[in-house]
Amino acid sequence: MSALSYRTYTALFGISTLLLSGISAAQPATGSPQSAPAQTENEAQPAAQQTSTEGEPSGAHVVASAPPASSGPIASAPNAASPEPNHAPQSAPAPDDGPRTLIRADSKLGGYGGLDVGYTRLVGKDAALACVGGALLVDHSFSLGLIGCGNASRISGQNYGNVVHEAGDRLELGYGGLVVGYHFFPRQLYNLSLTAMFGGGGAAIVNYRGTSWSDDDYDEHRHLKTHDALFVAEPRLTGYINLTRWARMGAFAGYRFVGGVNMQNLSAGDLSGPVVGGTVQFGWF
Repeated sequence: MSALSYRTYTALFGISTLLLSGISAAQPATGSPQSAPAQTENEAQPAAQQTSTEGEPSGAHVVASAPPASSGPIASAPNAASPEPNHAPQSAPAPDDGPRTLIRADSKLGGYGGLDVGYTRLVGKDAALACVGGALLVDHSFSLGLIGCGNASRISGQNYGNVVHEAGDRLELGYGGLVVGYHFFPRQLYNLSLTAMFGGGGAAIVNYRGTSWSDDDYDEHRHLKTHDALFVAEPRLTGYINLTRWARMGAFAGYRFVGGVNMQNLSAGDLSGPVVGGTVQFGWF
Protein backbone atom coordinates (compact mmCIF):
# COMPACT_ATOMS: atom_id res chain seq x y z
CA MET A 1 0.00 0.00 0.00
CA SER A 2 1.38 3.39 -0.91
CA ALA A 3 2.01 6.12 1.57
CA LEU A 4 -0.70 8.26 0.02
CA SER A 5 -3.36 5.65 0.54
CA TYR A 6 -2.31 5.13 4.16
CA ARG A 7 -2.62 8.82 4.91
CA THR A 8 -6.00 8.99 3.17
CA TYR A 9 -7.44 6.17 5.31
CA THR A 10 -6.04 7.69 8.47
CA ALA A 11 -7.65 11.02 7.72
CA LEU A 12 -11.02 9.39 6.94
CA PHE A 13 -10.93 7.40 10.20
CA GLY A 14 -10.23 10.51 12.25
CA ILE A 15 -13.05 12.44 10.57
CA SER A 16 -15.46 9.56 11.15
CA THR A 17 -14.48 9.40 14.81
CA LEU A 18 -15.04 13.12 15.28
CA LEU A 19 -18.46 12.96 13.59
CA LEU A 20 -19.61 10.06 15.74
CA SER A 21 -18.45 11.82 18.91
CA GLY A 22 -20.34 14.97 17.99
CA ILE A 23 -23.55 13.13 17.21
CA SER A 24 -23.39 11.25 20.52
CA ALA A 25 -22.80 14.45 22.46
CA ALA A 26 -25.61 16.35 20.76
CA GLN A 27 -28.28 13.62 20.89
CA PRO A 28 -29.66 14.33 24.51
CA ALA A 29 -30.10 18.04 23.81
CA THR A 30 -31.82 17.67 20.47
CA GLY A 31 -33.97 14.63 21.24
CA SER A 32 -37.75 15.05 21.84
CA PRO A 33 -39.02 14.50 25.44
CA GLN A 34 -41.80 12.29 24.18
CA SER A 35 -39.36 9.96 22.46
CA ALA A 36 -38.03 8.60 25.74
CA PRO A 37 -40.19 5.77 27.16
CA ALA A 38 -42.11 6.78 30.34
CA GLN A 39 -40.84 5.20 33.48
CA THR A 40 -43.26 3.50 35.72
CA GLU A 41 -43.61 4.48 39.33
CA ASN A 42 -41.83 1.36 40.48
CA GLU A 43 -38.93 2.00 38.10
CA ALA A 44 -38.67 5.69 39.03
CA GLN A 45 -38.55 5.05 42.76
CA PRO A 46 -35.40 2.88 42.78
CA ALA A 47 -33.78 5.43 40.46
CA ALA A 48 -34.59 8.26 42.86
CA GLN A 49 -33.29 6.23 45.76
CA GLN A 50 -30.15 5.39 43.83
CA THR A 51 -29.61 9.09 43.02
CA SER A 52 -30.19 10.20 46.63
CA THR A 53 -27.86 7.52 48.04
CA GLU A 54 -25.14 7.85 45.40
CA GLY A 55 -21.76 7.85 47.01
CA GLU A 56 -22.93 6.15 50.22
CA PRO A 57 -21.93 2.64 51.28
CA SER A 58 -24.18 -0.23 50.31
CA GLY A 59 -25.11 -0.89 53.94
CA ALA A 60 -26.35 2.69 54.40
CA HIS A 61 -28.38 2.44 51.21
CA VAL A 62 -30.20 -0.62 52.52
CA VAL A 63 -31.04 1.06 55.82
CA ALA A 64 -32.28 4.24 54.15
CA SER A 65 -34.58 2.40 51.73
CA ALA A 66 -36.10 0.07 54.34
CA PRO A 67 -39.61 1.08 55.51
CA PRO A 68 -39.95 2.09 59.18
CA ALA A 69 -40.91 -0.75 61.47
CA SER A 70 -44.57 -0.61 62.61
CA SER A 71 -44.01 -2.63 65.75
CA GLY A 72 -41.25 -3.88 67.93
CA PRO A 73 -39.54 -3.11 71.20
CA ILE A 74 -38.26 0.25 69.99
CA ALA A 75 -41.50 1.31 68.24
CA SER A 76 -43.73 0.25 71.11
CA ALA A 77 -41.63 1.81 73.85
CA PRO A 78 -43.36 4.83 75.40
CA ASN A 79 -41.95 8.24 74.79
CA ALA A 80 -39.57 9.04 77.57
CA ALA A 81 -40.44 12.71 77.34
CA SER A 82 -44.19 12.17 77.89
CA PRO A 83 -45.23 12.73 81.50
CA GLU A 84 -46.42 9.78 83.54
CA PRO A 85 -50.13 9.92 84.56
CA ASN A 86 -50.53 11.02 88.11
CA HIS A 87 -52.48 8.32 89.93
CA ALA A 88 -53.38 9.54 93.36
CA PRO A 89 -53.49 6.74 95.93
CA GLN A 90 -57.04 5.75 96.75
CA SER A 91 -58.01 4.54 100.15
CA ALA A 92 -59.60 1.10 100.29
CA PRO A 93 -63.33 1.08 101.15
CA ALA A 94 -64.11 0.29 104.73
CA PRO A 95 -65.19 -3.32 105.14
CA ASP A 96 -68.88 -3.86 105.80
CA ASP A 97 -69.03 -5.78 109.04
CA GLY A 98 -72.83 -5.75 109.26
CA PRO A 99 -74.82 -8.97 109.54
CA ARG A 100 -76.30 -10.74 106.53
CA THR A 101 -80.00 -10.00 106.19
CA LEU A 102 -82.90 -11.67 104.47
CA ILE A 103 -84.06 -8.42 102.84
CA ARG A 104 -81.10 -6.66 101.15
CA ALA A 105 -80.85 -3.00 100.25
CA ASP A 106 -81.10 -3.81 96.52
CA SER A 107 -84.09 -6.14 96.88
CA LYS A 108 -87.05 -5.60 94.56
CA LEU A 109 -90.21 -4.99 96.54
CA GLY A 110 -93.81 -5.67 95.58
CA GLY A 111 -97.03 -6.59 97.28
CA TYR A 112 -100.52 -7.88 96.79
CA GLY A 113 -103.91 -8.38 98.36
CA GLY A 114 -106.39 -11.08 97.57
CA LEU A 115 -109.56 -13.01 98.25
CA ASP A 116 -109.74 -16.78 98.79
CA VAL A 117 -112.90 -18.85 98.55
CA GLY A 118 -112.75 -22.53 99.35
CA TYR A 119 -114.13 -25.68 100.87
CA THR A 120 -113.38 -27.16 104.28
CA ARG A 121 -114.76 -29.57 106.87
CA LEU A 122 -116.14 -28.54 110.28
CA VAL A 123 -117.45 -31.02 112.86
CA GLY A 124 -117.75 -33.60 110.10
CA LYS A 125 -119.82 -31.37 107.82
CA ASP A 126 -119.09 -29.56 104.56
CA ALA A 127 -118.51 -25.86 104.94
CA ALA A 128 -117.59 -22.88 102.83
CA LEU A 129 -114.49 -20.89 103.75
CA ALA A 130 -113.67 -17.27 102.89
CA CYS A 131 -110.33 -15.54 103.49
CA VAL A 132 -108.95 -12.05 102.92
CA GLY A 133 -105.24 -11.31 103.07
CA GLY A 134 -102.28 -9.38 101.78
CA ALA A 135 -98.51 -9.62 101.80
CA LEU A 136 -95.27 -7.84 101.05
CA LEU A 137 -93.32 -9.49 98.22
CA VAL A 138 -89.52 -9.41 98.15
CA ASP A 139 -87.55 -10.25 94.96
CA HIS A 140 -90.74 -11.75 93.46
CA SER A 141 -90.30 -14.81 95.69
CA PHE A 142 -90.44 -14.26 99.43
CA SER A 143 -93.77 -13.12 100.89
CA LEU A 144 -94.69 -11.92 104.36
CA GLY A 145 -98.21 -10.89 105.22
CA LEU A 146 -101.45 -11.37 107.13
CA ILE A 147 -104.63 -13.35 106.46
CA GLY A 148 -108.01 -13.77 108.08
CA CYS A 149 -110.48 -16.62 107.43
CA GLY A 150 -113.91 -17.70 108.55
CA ASN A 151 -116.55 -20.23 107.71
CA ALA A 152 -119.37 -18.89 105.55
CA SER A 153 -121.83 -21.74 106.06
CA ARG A 154 -124.57 -22.23 108.62
CA ILE A 155 -123.51 -25.08 110.88
CA SER A 156 -125.71 -26.06 113.76
CA GLY A 157 -124.29 -25.40 117.23
CA GLN A 158 -126.97 -27.28 119.18
CA ASN A 159 -124.59 -29.90 120.52
CA TYR A 160 -121.57 -27.81 121.53
CA GLY A 161 -120.81 -25.70 124.55
CA ASN A 162 -122.11 -25.66 128.07
CA VAL A 163 -125.06 -23.35 127.37
CA VAL A 164 -128.83 -23.52 127.14
CA HIS A 165 -129.43 -24.21 123.50
CA GLU A 166 -132.29 -22.92 121.45
CA ALA A 167 -133.33 -22.97 117.85
CA GLY A 168 -131.01 -21.07 115.60
CA ASP A 169 -127.76 -21.70 117.47
CA ARG A 170 -124.79 -21.75 115.07
CA LEU A 171 -121.18 -22.83 115.30
CA GLU A 172 -118.80 -20.23 113.90
CA LEU A 173 -115.06 -20.49 113.35
CA GLY A 174 -112.74 -17.58 112.63
CA TYR A 175 -108.96 -17.48 112.56
CA GLY A 176 -106.01 -15.59 111.13
CA GLY A 177 -102.40 -14.66 111.62
CA LEU A 178 -99.01 -14.20 110.04
CA VAL A 179 -98.33 -15.81 106.66
CA VAL A 180 -94.85 -16.52 105.31
CA GLY A 181 -94.28 -18.04 101.93
CA TYR A 182 -91.92 -18.72 99.08
CA HIS A 183 -92.82 -18.55 95.39
CA PHE A 184 -91.16 -20.94 92.95
CA PHE A 185 -90.61 -19.85 89.32
CA PRO A 186 -92.26 -16.44 89.93
CA ARG A 187 -91.30 -15.09 86.48
CA GLN A 188 -92.91 -17.99 84.64
CA LEU A 189 -96.49 -17.97 83.39
CA TYR A 190 -97.34 -20.82 85.76
CA ASN A 191 -95.76 -20.80 89.22
CA LEU A 192 -96.13 -22.28 92.67
CA SER A 193 -96.03 -20.98 96.21
CA LEU A 194 -95.68 -22.74 99.53
CA THR A 195 -97.10 -20.75 102.45
CA ALA A 196 -97.67 -21.31 106.13
CA MET A 197 -100.03 -19.42 108.40
CA PHE A 198 -99.42 -19.23 112.14
CA GLY A 199 -101.93 -17.49 114.37
CA GLY A 200 -104.99 -17.88 116.47
CA GLY A 201 -108.72 -17.83 116.28
CA GLY A 202 -111.88 -18.68 118.03
CA ALA A 203 -114.87 -20.99 117.94
CA ALA A 204 -118.21 -19.62 119.11
CA ILE A 205 -121.83 -20.58 119.57
CA VAL A 206 -123.96 -17.73 118.28
CA ASN A 207 -127.71 -17.24 118.01
CA TYR A 208 -129.33 -14.81 115.59
CA ARG A 209 -132.77 -13.76 116.90
CA GLY A 210 -135.18 -12.64 114.25
CA THR A 211 -132.71 -10.88 112.00
CA SER A 212 -131.27 -11.21 108.53
CA TRP A 213 -128.04 -10.16 106.80
CA SER A 214 -129.75 -7.03 105.46
CA ASP A 215 -130.98 -5.68 108.79
CA ASP A 216 -129.32 -2.51 110.07
CA ASP A 217 -129.44 -3.78 113.66
CA TYR A 218 -127.60 -6.96 112.83
CA ASP A 219 -125.20 -6.68 115.77
CA GLU A 220 -128.02 -6.17 118.24
CA HIS A 221 -129.70 -9.41 117.19
CA ARG A 222 -126.46 -11.42 117.24
CA HIS A 223 -126.24 -13.12 120.61
CA LEU A 224 -122.88 -14.66 121.53
CA LYS A 225 -123.47 -17.53 123.95
CA THR A 226 -119.95 -18.95 124.39
CA HIS A 227 -116.59 -18.90 122.67
CA ASP A 228 -113.18 -20.57 122.89
CA ALA A 229 -109.73 -19.24 121.92
CA LEU A 230 -107.72 -21.45 119.60
CA PHE A 231 -104.26 -21.86 118.14
CA VAL A 232 -104.29 -22.38 114.35
CA ALA A 233 -101.63 -23.31 111.79
CA GLU A 234 -102.37 -23.83 108.13
CA PRO A 235 -99.83 -24.76 105.41
CA ARG A 236 -100.90 -24.36 101.78
CA LEU A 237 -99.61 -25.17 98.33
CA THR A 238 -100.93 -22.78 95.68
CA GLY A 239 -100.58 -22.89 91.91
CA TYR A 240 -100.86 -19.59 90.01
CA ILE A 241 -101.28 -18.34 86.49
CA ASN A 242 -100.16 -14.76 85.85
CA LEU A 243 -102.90 -12.79 84.11
CA THR A 244 -101.05 -9.47 84.01
CA ARG A 245 -98.14 -7.91 85.87
CA TRP A 246 -100.62 -6.81 88.53
CA ALA A 247 -103.20 -9.66 88.60
CA ARG A 248 -103.06 -13.42 88.99
CA MET A 249 -105.34 -16.26 89.97
CA GLY A 250 -104.79 -19.74 91.27
CA ALA A 251 -105.94 -22.78 93.19
CA PHE A 252 -104.77 -23.93 96.60
CA ALA A 253 -104.83 -26.99 98.81
CA GLY A 254 -103.82 -27.26 102.44
CA TYR A 255 -104.74 -28.42 105.88
CA ARG A 256 -105.87 -26.53 108.98
CA PHE A 257 -104.42 -27.65 112.31
CA VAL A 258 -106.27 -26.45 115.40
CA GLY A 259 -105.17 -26.73 119.01
CA GLY A 260 -106.25 -25.51 122.43
CA VAL A 261 -109.94 -26.45 122.12
CA ASN A 262 -111.74 -26.41 125.47
CA MET A 263 -115.38 -26.15 124.46
CA GLN A 264 -117.72 -28.87 125.67
CA ASN A 265 -118.36 -31.67 123.14
CA LEU A 266 -115.90 -30.07 120.73
CA SER A 267 -112.42 -31.40 119.96
CA ALA A 268 -109.43 -30.22 117.93
CA GLY A 269 -110.26 -32.85 115.33
CA ASP A 270 -113.74 -31.36 114.87
CA LEU A 271 -112.24 -28.01 113.87
CA SER A 272 -109.21 -29.27 111.95
CA GLY A 273 -109.64 -30.25 108.33
CA PRO A 274 -108.58 -29.85 104.70
CA VAL A 275 -108.93 -26.59 102.81
CA VAL A 276 -109.13 -26.37 99.04
CA GLY A 277 -110.28 -23.55 96.82
CA GLY A 278 -109.39 -20.72 94.52
CA THR A 279 -107.75 -17.33 94.91
CA VAL A 280 -107.46 -14.07 93.03
CA GLN A 281 -104.77 -11.54 93.87
CA PHE A 282 -104.05 -7.99 92.80
CA GLY A 283 -100.89 -6.01 93.34
CA TRP A 284 -97.40 -5.74 91.86
CA PHE A 285 -95.69 -9.04 91.33
